[in-house]
Amino acid sequence: MRKKRFVFWAICIVIALIFGYIDEEHFSEKISVNVYAPDDMEKAFSAALKEAGLNSTHRIKMISEKEDADIIVDYSKEDDEEYSKFAFSPFVIAYNSDDDNLDEMEESGLILISEYYEDDYYDIDFKMVIDEVIEEGKWSNLGVDDEDLNNIKIFYPAESTIYWDNFYDFMLVTVNNGEYPKDSQELENAEEYIERFLRSDFTEPVTDFEEQVVRTNGFPESAFYVLPEHTGFYVSSETSEYARFFYPTETVNFNYYLKTNSDVGKQIVNSIDDSDSIFYDKLSQKSYRSQSVATIDPSIFNRIYDDRDAYKVVEVVRIDDDTRSEINSNTETDTESDTE
Repeated sequence: MRKKRFVFWAICIVIALIFGYIDEEHFSEKISVNVYAPDDMEKAFSAALKEAGLNSTHRIKMISEKEDADIIVDYSKEDDEEYSKFAFSPFVIAYNSDDDNLDEMEESGLILISEYYEDDYYDIDFKMVIDEVIEEGKWSNLGVDDEDLNNIKIFYPAESTIYWDNFYDFMLVTVNNGEYPKDSQELENAEEYIERFLRSDFTEPVTDFEEQVVRTNGFPESAFYVLPEHTGFYVSSETSEYARFFYPTETVNFNYYLKTNSDVGKQIVNSIDDSDSIFYDKLSQKSYRSQSVATIDPSIFNRIYDDRDAYKVVEVVRIDDDTRSEINSNTETDTESDTE
């Protein structure tokens, strides 16, 4: 009896090995479709590959070299006609998850109950924070009466990061009373104010948010992190740190763009143009928003408090280069006059 059982299991193992070898051989014969994109988009692009009817002959391969890609995901490509926007994530303010200071912040007007919800979901008047770090930088001036909290600290995306252009748009909207500058004078005033924010002793640029959160031992009560919603989810998950999201009274999106460099890339991207594409559902599960699926499914990101789907986004219509050149020219002339 034992011998028969042994023979049976031996046969099962051999069969499993044979089929495993066949599957491996079959998989290795598939043609790679190289995708240059965040790693957590792989499942979405694999779904798009299947929708394009190519999954039996091709496979998605995530790569780190843009030049070798069939499909490229990139940023700040608003003016590049080769790219199309396909996903976005609003800028939020990430803070400590405890409730200790919420009542005081609400009383001072720093945070407000969102107009979109009856529950305790808070918007933040981030202009108040900017004004404060330009001046004394004290928590007490924002209504927080806590001996352990003296100076505010604001961590924001460094200019070298992919977030910078859209972050700067967010700052322009915030300091310009919730609207994107309409003319050269508004733009000049806003940029001067932002420069004061960036020079403040109470602000610090961040090149790697995950590393920075580890450095501050999580999301502390003494600091605000300004970052895209998706990045906040990702960093919280990777560091196992809890955080609370405040959505600004007016915010802008960090945008994701894509383009194709091959016929197979075009075929896959064409398959996701359908608004019912499962591609966008897969993105939503990784907390990327899109026009097709504007909501997110952050169920696996269970360390974030007060994430939501309703918030106010300001449309960004950037002032053209000629207007910017005019501003720069006027600034240089003023500097020369002051020198003389």
